[in-house]
Amino acid sequence: MSRQYEEVRMPLTEGATLLHPERALLRLEGINSRSDIGQICYLRRDTSSSHRRDELSIS
Repeated sequence: MSRQYEEVRMPLTEGATLLHPERALLRLEGINSRSDIGQICYLRRDTSSSHRRDELSIS
């Protein structure tokens, strides 16, 4: 499965806005690797049962 992404060069210019941060691949000046913000957010999400939507309560 593929997903859309946008390579964003850092540092951002003053006043710049990321419309879809979940698609951002950050390219830091002077570093060859990129950071996938969507992947970082997914890995750090709260998966405790109290924060998940209870599918059975939806009618």
